[in-house]
Amino acid sequence: MTYPPSSYPPAGGSDPNQQAAGYPGQPAGYPAQQPYSAPGYAAAPGYPAAAYGQPAYVAAPTTAAPPDYLGWCIVAILFFWPLAIAAFIQRGKIQPAWMSGQYAVAQKASADTKKYGVIALIIGLCWIGLVIILSVTAAATVSSYY
Repeated sequence: MTYPPSSYPPAGGSDPNQQAAGYPGQPAGYPAQQPYSAPGYAAAPGYPAAAYGQPAYVAAPTTAAPPDYLGWCIVAILFFWPLAIAAFIQRGKIQPAWMSGQYAVAQKASADTKKYGVIALIIGLCWIGLVIILSVTAAATVSSYY
């Protein structure tokens, strides 16, 4: 007999434990192999049985995430950079919180990003105004002898 037999693979059989036609059986003196099955573990006393398998599917949100206000972050860089750090940190929290289902956290981070940008703009404009006023005042008080 030649190996593999001409009838390989077995026709119609999809069970891998089934002996293919044309192959000799298991040698004498050995017990038949039992099919493998996962051992069943009992739950610890006082705890529910563990659920095995794939975790439950959590659907992605159907609405769009709140705006990340990148423009306000850039304004914060230009006008008052210390608040830009806080604005970028809050901006980085928006998308992960939204995708993990923490919608209130994402909304608050979005609002905080805009708040830091607006505050930075106000501080920057006040600083620019103060510099202009002091420059004009200093120029008016200095007399020219030329």
